Amino acid sequence: MSAHGTRALIALAVFGLAAPAIAADPPPAPAKPEKKICRREEVIGSIIPAHVCLTRAEWNQLNSYYAERDKGFLLRRGEARGTLKPMDPQ
Repeated sequence: MSAHGTRALIALAVFGLAAPAIAADPPPAPAKPEKKICRREEVIGSIIPAHVCLTRAEWNQLNSYYAERDKGFLLRRGEARGTLKPMDPQ
């Protein structure tokens, strides 16, 4: 057998042995998209509510944002009225 024929035979043997190993690997499962949670939200100036659909993580992020915003508003409101008393450090 010639050198070229030997190389072809070796290449065929290597790829022939590797092919079953490559084919045996299962494809990765596609990631499931997060389930959307839909809520009715009131729209100022309209009698028709809007449907807002977000994932649980997005709802948590939005709720945290509104809680921080409202806390700051209430603190400023209390300071303006003089009803907010500083906490005594203990």
